[in-house]
Amino acid sequence: MYQNHIKLLLLFTVMFLWLGCDQTKKTKKQTTHEIPSQVQVDTILNTYRFKIVNDTATLGIKKIVLNSKNKFILDLDYRDSKILVQELSKKDVIDENKTRFFLDTLTNDYTNQAALNDIKFKYTRGSTLYFEAILIDTIQKNKIFGRFNLFYKTQRKGDVYGWITDEVKKQ
Repeated sequence: MYQNHIKLLLLFTVMFLWLGCDQTKKTKKQTTHEIPSQVQVDTILNTYRFKIVNDTATLGIKKIVLNSKNKFILDLDYRDSKILVQELSKKDVIDENKTRFFLDTLTNDYTNQAALNDIKFKYTRGSTLYFEAILIDTIQKNKIFGRFNLFYKTQRKGDVYGWITDEVKKQ
């Protein structure tokens, strides 16, 4: 008598698992999208952990490439909440930057054809995050190394300022 109940329970379990697996396969097929070859989806380049006061903060830097144009997304988590999500492109870091500093031998023309290629976090101080950046100018074959700052709190949260060109090298 118990054997029939066990067989029936086993049969229902197998059918439930079989139907569940079949449903998962259908869902995966419906949500699959092809990504065009010129697009690279969000790729985390680097994750940095550092202290703000006595707690650990985490900064993720993602790079998005679309039609040879790069954008970066900075994602700052602190005390289990997002305190800053900032999208940056060359325009944000250099072109619209109100305080730019150049090497003595350069004019601002050297950045016109350059694309933002990489961003690396260096340190934090006060309410500011400090970064290094690399721009690539494929026309004049220059690699431009520089740095900039970003406020992560106060009323200036999200403001980029102080681009400084450190070095320009031929590729």
